[in-house]
Amino acid sequence: MYELNNEEVLRKRKERFSKFGKEAIINDPLRDVALLSRSGESNTIIDLKINHDKRSEMVSMLKLLFYDEKQLTTVEHGLRKLREVFMSIRQDHTDEDESFWKQASEVYKLSYDFLLRHGQYNKLGGLVLNAIHEWFPLQYRKPYAKIYALYLSHIEKDVPKCVDFLQYSSVSQSESLDIINMANIYVLKSESPRIWFHYCKNLKDDELNFLELSSVMQVMINRTENLLQLCYNQLSVKVAQQLWFGDHFTSNLETRIKDKYDMRAGTDIILFKKRQIKG
Repeated sequence: MYELNNEEVLRKRKERFSKFGKEAIINDPLRDVALLSRSGESNTIIDLKINHDKRSEMVSMLKLLFYDEKQLTTVEHGLRKLREVFMSIRQDHTDEDESFWKQASEVYKLSYDFLLRHGQYNKLGGLVLNAIHEWFPLQYRKPYAKIYALYLSHIEKDVPKCVDFLQYSSVSQSESLDIINMANIYVLKSESPRIWFHYCKNLKDDELNFLELSSVMQVMINRTENLLQLCYNQLSVKVAQQLWFGDHFTSNLETRIKDKYDMRAGTDIILFKKRQIKG
């Protein structure tokens, strides 16, 4: 009697999965947890490999979920799946296959933004930036060349590797020298941090954004503030901006300075040390 009841329960549970529900699960690529590196190919993986439109649909889904904090795992999983798909079929497409590489570039740009935003720097370098410079045609590598050099020198702190990369990259000689000098200041503390900020003036917005979001910029701000406290009793915000931060002095940084240190009333003078009056 118990076995019959148990079978009946199982039968009813199975019936709860309607045809619509099954199709929704099968057709939703974000629910498919079988990544290429973990198991054999599922129907979804095969569809993504052979169907450009299926990949576009998945990219659109990921864009909708991209800023939803409750969907971080889903977005990360979906981007990883697409990267693996592109890597597995890249040899089937020539450098002139604009449609394929444009779509691949879009996925890797989303991956770059996601990993940088969430501080996953090892994945950012190994799975995204390195892959772009190993496999993508030149026109798609160029926008990331200086960023990859900054990653190698400032995140990995591997200056020799950065130099080797720059020798064969699309980065100009003068820009390469700037990055190498920045790396030596950041890693070896070879010069004053104000020189590092001077070089920042030559960087594009996306390169500066990389330094800011990766916390590299904050390290240099802290290093500069510590030096200012040693060198000055007082200093105007304007002079600090022009002389020490190379005009890379955002409103957020100015607010931070004014909140952190005493200011002379009615002026923009930062009081690092209060003078002792002998009586």
